[in-house]
Amino acid sequence: MKEFLGEIEKRRFRRLITISAVDEGEKFSVFYHFDNGRVETLKVTLPKKAPIIPSVIFIFPSAELYERETHDFFGIEFKGNPYLHEKLFLPDNWKDKPPLRKD
Repeated sequence: MKEFLGEIEKRRFRRLITISAVDEGEKFSVFYHFDNGRVETLKVTLPKKAPIIPSVIFIFPSAELYERETHDFFGIEFKGNPYLHEKLFLPDNWKDKPPLRKD
């Protein structure tokens, strides 16, 4: 993931538009969308068995909500985000699997 953080660091002076994800069966694809006069997307693939990626909230504070949304709906863990335990869209007592996860 050191490579991922290096790619994020290169984009620190761009605007993070959103973070999105897709469940592709055996893996997740996570997309970071940036704006610097044009839209640029950084794609990261995570294994479904251990979907953990470093949080980027210390570079892009607005990522907090995007990471929480992605965590709620897919169960992807953003290591270092201290707010993941707070549900954003799901009820606080949600115990089922994340709703957009295919397994």
